[in-house]
Amino acid sequence: MLAGWMFANDYCMFDIEGPLYCTLFLAVYFSAVLCISFALVQTRLAVATAPMGSAAPKRTAYRLLAGTSFYLFIAWILTVVIAFLWIANGEVYGSSLWRIYGAQAIILHSNQLVTPLLFGWFWRHAMQAVLLSSEVDSAEAA
Repeated sequence: MLAGWMFANDYCMFDIEGPLYCTLFLAVYFSAVLCISFALVQTRLAVATAPMGSAAPKRTAYRLLAGTSFYLFIAWILTVVIAFLWIANGEVYGSSLWRIYGAQAIILHSNQLVTPLLFGWFWRHAMQAVLLSSEVDSAEAA
């Protein structure tokens, strides 16, 4: 706390230690986990039934989806922990558990480096390969 300002939410992010954002965040996070889990299952089934020519790029895309999903799950898990600590114990930032905000800051700020690599480089390359293999399969079928 600095003159009534809490750095963790007044300068960096939403107030996870408040009922509105805590509820919204947990609802969105767990909804996203369910949607991503469903997407992983559906993608796995699509890869298993893909023609031989397009299976390799789709398998690579699936692995990238699984890795990205795991990374994003881990990247936001500390915010989930803070939310549950707040629900269980009350104030987190003003307690002896305040150091969790430091770990959260390191992980969330590393997203500024990791996310452009994931989506700007790896995903673009993988999706181009999937699209190209789909075009080849369509041309062969015609």
